[in-house]
Amino acid sequence: MKAASMYQRAVDLDPTFGMAYARLSIVHAVLYQESSWDPTPERRELARTTLDQALALIPDHPEVHFAQGIFYDWCLNDVDNAIKEFEISFGIQPSSGEVAQHMAKLYADKGNWNKAEFYFEKAYELEPDIIGNASWLAGYNFLNWNFKRSEELYRISIQLAPESASAYKWLARTRLYGNGDLTGSLEIIEDGILNTENPEDLISEKWYIQFAMGDYQAALKTVQTYYRDLSRSFYKSQVYYQMGDKANFILESDSAMAFLIPALEMESTAAMANDRLALLRALKGDFESAISTGRKAIELEPIEKYAVFGPLHILRLAEIYTLAGDDEQAIELLRGLLKPPSVVTSWSVKLDRYLSPLLDDPRLKPLLPTNPAI
Repeated sequence: MKAASMYQRAVDLDPTFGMAYARLSIVHAVLYQESSWDPTPERRELARTTLDQALALIPDHPEVHFAQGIFYDWCLNDVDNAIKEFEISFGIQPSSGEVAQHMAKLYADKGNWNKAEFYFEKAYELEPDIIGNASWLAGYNFLNWNFKRSEELYRISIQLAPESASAYKWLARTRLYGNGDLTGSLEIIEDGILNTENPEDLISEKWYIQFAMGDYQAALKTVQTYYRDLSRSFYKSQVYYQMGDKANFILESDSAMAFLIPALEMESTAAMANDRLALLRALKGDFESAISTGRKAIELEPIEKYAVFGPLHILRLAEIYTLAGDDEQAIELLRGLLKPPSVVTSWSVKLDRYLSPLLDDPRLKPLLPTNPAI
């Protein structure tokens, strides 16, 4: 919000300041695309009108093409036109790591891994001291299961910005899903909680590791200690389910479902809400509805458009089929996921509590690690 007011002040002082209008449009788009900030039609309109003013003043400037790309991406979800604008911008200013990073992320989402690699490497080469560039290149290596290089880059990110939660989160995931290192990943998260400005961003990671360990009392304590909103019921319900505490499971799952239903109507949260609701319905034994809801999450964020995180919805559907006793469908989905590039790794499957009935199946077992989790 402070950046918006500063750029607004700049254009108030000089209505011909095209660069300020371009950057003001970007700020409004940033505020619009984040569900916890201001994803309102009014904010999107502000992004559009300030972009129009920049276009009227300096239509061929690379920053205006960059702002157009941001608007297409974050306000219109038009990835193809966003990429076109970023390509124009980068062609004019090929020294911009910021533009290269944005292009790389969109190419990754589209599953164009060659282009994604080129621009992630280019962004890091141009601006190695920017935390985002090291982190995104690390993420690319994670997706391609190059976990050693990924870990090196995430550690660089932490050195650059030890107060940022994201690098701790993904370094822990690299240790966990790349090596099955439960203890080491938990230590990284604990370190991050002590050092970052936003420790709450790491709580679900801590909960998941404890849950994967089967340390259900610790997982419950984590939720009770750190969560203050209704989302905590989603995490608590899963723990109670694993513990066989039916009464508390029903209480918490009902609360979680009541929290998720309104989120189905918001574009920015619909896929996540369907994903979580599908799991809860499966845990309650409503498998037909769970499968339908899980497929809705995949429909909202298909791999064709969301190649990076779309596979997680397919993993969720595999969990649901496993809970429903349809091992064949679950294994078919998992076999399609277990090859790079993918955010789902063999350790993702082996550590997943809901997939444990499948781990000795001869159709799946050869794809999984043979060594135990650390």
